[in-house]
Amino acid sequence: MTCVSFSFPKLLFGGNNLELAGINEAIEAVDVMSELLGLDFSEFGTSRLDVTNNILSSIKAKAFAEHLRQPPYFKSSTLKRNGVYYHTAKRLADSGRVVLFYNKEEYVRIETRLIGKPELGIHASDLFRNHLKHEPLVSELLKESFYVNSTYYLYDLIMSANPEKQKSKKVKEESKVIFSELKSSLDANLQYTLPSQFLR
Repeated sequence: MTCVSFSFPKLLFGGNNLELAGINEAIEAVDVMSELLGLDFSEFGTSRLDVTNNILSSIKAKAFAEHLRQPPYFKSSTLKRNGVYYHTAKRLADSGRVVLFYNKEEYVRIETRLIGKPELGIHASDLFRNHLKHEPLVSELLKESFYVNSTYYLYDLIMSANPEKQKSKKVKEESKVIFSELKSSLDANLQYTLPSQFLR
């Protein structure tokens, strides 16, 4: 079995993964990998996908834990040196879905990961079908609908973290402001990255 793990931006931008890769970069990266491997890389299965976005924010990544509601179905959060991780299992290592906020140069990077872990009964096919409406194949990465669905998957996860949806406690005004800033940044990114016919 051949296993390949790589970052589209690092592959295409000389090791720099601050840049973001869209559908055109995905097509180029798969072509490059197919040439390097000497085989049709598009037929490989996909066991992990990271969907990322960069925002300019007035607060540090770790501070988001104070201001956001934990997304539904995400059972725990872990604070690390570089940011906050929300995960669907009690332990981060046992989670098939993760949302991260961490500092990346002048940006806060928001990232969601889908990770198949068959040894724990977490299969990539279920994750991809349920959340992205696609099969876990490299060939699917080349479809515009896969890119659009991945973009909205990240967006919808962050929108579900709206602190005003918390019924158990009063929401601080500062938290409302922080979430509003976060939403504005993501809305602007959607306008920039998606063709108008795909905007909701």
